[in-house]
Amino acid sequence: MTDWKPRPTKEAKHHEPLVLIVDDDPEMRELLETLFKLIGFATFQAGNNTEALAQALTHHPDLITTDMFRPGGSGFEFIQQIRAITALQDSPIVMISGVATPKTAASKTARSDIDNAEAI
Repeated sequence: MTDWKPRPTKEAKHHEPLVLIVDDDPEMRELLETLFKLIGFATFQAGNNTEALAQALTHHPDLITTDMFRPGGSGFEFIQQIRAITALQDSPIVMISGVATPKTAASKTARSDIDNAEAI
């Protein structure tokens, strides 16, 4: 296994890995921010897909977390949008959901364009 190194960015002058936290629930965003900061990550947040895409394009995060379901666009749709942008397509993405069960996730995934193995 190789040593992990954050991608260099033009905008950010940080030394910590940078995480974009996408969730429509402000309390969940704050919780995740606290956890990531405890382990040495810098963070920024977005509450919807439009804001998240703009933030990702500006900051080029080293990791993106997204919830599964939210008003104005799902986490699945957001992942598809990120994967369609050359500069971001290799960004690691972790999907986090407080309300999804494996059955719900499989049901939603089956109706999306994302491959089941990639989404779960």
